[in-house]
Amino acid sequence: MKWNALTNPDGNLSLSHQAYTTTFTWDMATTAGAFTGLTLGLGNDATTDSTTQRILALQNNLATGGTTENLLYLNNADDNVVGNAIEIANTGTGGFTNFLDTPSLDISGTGAITGATGISSSGTITFSSLAANRLVTTTTGGELTTSTAGTAGQPLLSGGASSPSWGTLGLVYGGTNADLSGVATGGLIYKGASALAGTGALTGILKGNGSSAPTAITSTAGYVTYWQDANTITGEQYLATSRGGLGGNMTAAGAGELIYSTAATTYGHLAAGTSGQILKSGGAAVPTWNTPAALTKTDDTNVTLTLGGSPSTALVNAASLTLGWSGQLSAARGGTGDDTSTTTGVPYISMGNWLYESTLALSRGGTNKNMTASAGSVVYSDADSLELTGVGSAGQVLTSAGTGAPTWTDPAGLGVKWSSLQNPTDNLSLSHQAY
Repeated sequence: MKWNALTNPDGNLSLSHQAYTTTFTWDMATTAGAFTGLTLGLGNDATTDSTTQRILALQNNLATGGTTENLLYLNNADDNVVGNAIEIANTGTGGFTNFLDTPSLDISGTGAITGATGISSSGTITFSSLAANRLVTTTTGGELTTSTAGTAGQPLLSGGASSPSWGTLGLVYGGTNADLSGVATGGLIYKGASALAGTGALTGILKGNGSSAPTAITSTAGYVTYWQDANTITGEQYLATSRGGLGGNMTAAGAGELIYSTAATTYGHLAAGTSGQILKSGGAAVPTWNTPAALTKTDDTNVTLTLGGSPSTALVNAASLTLGWSGQLSAARGGTGDDTSTTTGVPYISMGNWLYESTLALSRGGTNKNMTASAGSVVYSDADSLELTGVGSAGQVLTSAGTGAPTWTDPAGLGVKWSSLQNPTDNLSLSHQAY
């Protein structure tokens, strides 16, 4: 029976082909027209659709020991190119929910691919909707899109949940947050308020300026540096006296020189003097070296002076001492304080004063009498002075006259009355000889 003699079935068809194959071959005419070799059509007229309907199902049945390599095999055995191995058309208005629905890969009716992992190709995969040389990202719907074009050398910055973009890497991520290509050669890159910045070319010592851009400090070669303020170093040719310097060129002129002030804020130096010279002040002028001078003397008749040490070199300027005597030596210095050239009498001191009297009073150890000594006279006192007795004869004894002057008496005329004897205090022994 010819294939086209078959009539509509009135039941399901189930054939068991065992190991037999079935081949359908179509042979086109020389001039090919529109042709579809096999069409399977399904009319779904159900108003309620709760099950799945399929036009064609390829099923690999359970078998033991064997492996089915392909459920669907498409082969172009011609030497001409086949336009489409698989063509999906939509001549109606229904469209497709999915073009492909597998346990691991889906292609939706809009062309979205989900579940694709490990896609590889031995050739080029072309995405027609993506711009050339751009970054490919996904949209919130999972579609591929391309970024805007960046500038050569720009890094890519994440937008978090938004699209990434080309820009400058921020400080928090180790970037500069600024374009530093304009920083001068020799300039310094520093941190600004929110980005790195750069200075112009710097020469000298780096100076920090707080939150402002750093700068450089310069001075003159050979100058002395000092702190001008809390954070600025500067220099001056000669260190000022207010900073512990000497305020001038103090190059040494030779050994032994001295430094002296020439003004309130400057100093100079005095060349070394001759050995033995001494320094002499010039007041506000320059000091000078001075050769030591001699100290000389001229003695007075009564006063002489001995110069000790080295009087010939004792002074800055020569000087002479002329000794003399004027007035009287005061009692405080061991003198009398009086001119006694015309004074007659005996001097004595009373309350530090020198006084004079013709005869020295008894109260001062004197005699209060002008006496002329005689050999053999004996001194005795009367009411106000000392007196001298006359000279006695040999063998006479001096006899008291009470308050009168004592006299010399011959002892033969003297006797001792028995009644005048007193009690003895010792034994009496007399040698009577022949008496």
